[in-house]
Amino acid sequence: MIPEAPKFINQRLSSLNNYTWSYFFPGNELNVWLKKIPTQLERKKEINRLRKIINEASYIVFIFLLIKFFKEGTNAAIKAVDTLKSLDIDEFQIGSQVFKGRNENVMNGDNLAQKLLDTIEDEKLVKLIKKSNYSKDIIERYRPFIDRKK
Repeated sequence: MIPEAPKFINQRLSSLNNYTWSYFFPGNELNVWLKKIPTQLERKKEINRLRKIINEASYIVFIFLLIKFFKEGTNAAIKAVDTLKSLDIDEFQIGSQVFKGRNENVMNGDNLAQKLLDTIEDEKLVKLIKKSNYSKDIIERYRPFIDRKK
């Protein structure tokens, strides 16, 4: 998937990629689909085309899930700070990190999510990620590119 990435990231990407393949081609549907293509060369071209589409969809889902994870971390930190504040405890500390109000440590997840979004140059993909509630919302965006009418 990404040769330079740590093993656990590649495992997650691989799992998402398998999920995306099975979403579009449950069970044995991919083989059934490919058997309809007359020549080996055309089948190879089709597999490569599908691989590119599904890899992109998988990467976008991965980014979506990372952003969701980061934002959930911020929400959890905010709730913890607010709950403790209601008990007259102004801050708490985990290791060397102090969590107070809406300081940088509390908002770190949102900041990381925004930085990740900022790396995406395609505004359509940014909008897709922002408006999606579930990973299937993103995967469905790729359905028109999976032409199975042949």
